[in-house]
Amino acid sequence: MDRWAVPYIQINPEDAAELGVGNGDLVEVYNGDGATQAMAYIEPSARRNETFMLFGAPSGTQGNVVNAGVNELILPNFKQTWADIRKIADASPSAKTQSFKSWEVEL
Repeated sequence: MDRWAVPYIQINPEDAAELGVGNGDLVEVYNGDGATQAMAYIEPSARRNETFMLFGAPSGTQGNVVNAGVNELILPNFKQTWADIRKIADASPSAKTQSFKSWEVEL
């Protein structure tokens, strides 16, 4: 559960390069409804112009960034939304010691 000090966000390598973001850098994910922070995790299998972030995490959540959509129970749509990303800090010394190996493995 505590593998990452803060929640991660998987980002396509080309998108990360455009943002000036590297593995372990701290980013802010924000829109007009809210914001949250995450650690960049560069993932080659992530689609261009799309990211993935855990819906909920022990040390944070993407749930602060929502859109106007709701479901039949009138719960906000946490799972798909538009947001911007900006780098707010370089990787911390502890983040630099973590492995950012791709999640896609061949056995």
